[in-house]
Amino acid sequence: MDLRDRIFGSKVGAICDTVLQENNLFTINVIGANNAQINQGDEVRIRIFKTDDSVAFNNRKSKAFTTTVLPDSMKPEGVGDGPLVMVNNNIVTSLELEEGDPFFYLAVPTDKLPSPSSGPVRKATQDSKAAVQDRPRQTEEFAFDARMAVSGQITIKSPARDALNVGQYDEVEVEVQGPEGSITDILEIGSGNRISLSSDQQDAVGIPKDEKGDVSVVVRIP
Repeated sequence: MDLRDRIFGSKVGAICDTVLQENNLFTINVIGANNAQINQGDEVRIRIFKTDDSVAFNNRKSKAFTTTVLPDSMKPEGVGDGPLVMVNNNIVTSLELEEGDPFFYLAVPTDKLPSPSSGPVRKATQDSKAAVQDRPRQTEEFAFDARMAVSGQITIKSPARDALNVGQYDEVEVEVQGPEGSITDILEIGSGNRISLSSDQQDAVGIPKDEKGDVSVVVRIP
């Protein structure tokens, strides 16, 4: 059974492929929305996976955000029949999406997301399930040197994660200083405890896409 079967079978969320419409809009697949009971006005957690010709799900090019399903009255002409969602501008920019670009998405109503008592435990205490800003921590920022991979990924090292009490799928403010410049952005800690810089951000710090390089990193609580 693949991921799509598990999601539809459990009626937890909707997963499908689509394209980005004008004004950063897309509609959730009708069957998936009905199974997961996603309706206008519902708050949903959405993860977008940018696709290419060879990879259907590319976790290195994925971003998650929380939003509210828009009313049907806001649908432009020609947009599909399912619930209407707008993708955050920072997600579109980070994934380098443009109108007409294809992607996969997973949409889950926030009231069906795991709670500290019922969901998987990421760390030893329930504090790790609290909002990032509300957790106890040793410091509000942590600096370290790192090696940026050719993919633009940088590993958030264990001492930084422990000091800030953050982990996978948390969003943090990251400042990256390279040989020719720096960038500061709110980024999600993805699989392998890595953040991903876009090609524009790689250029901005002076390490072009498909090249490795040494950088200085400061991670802060947003």
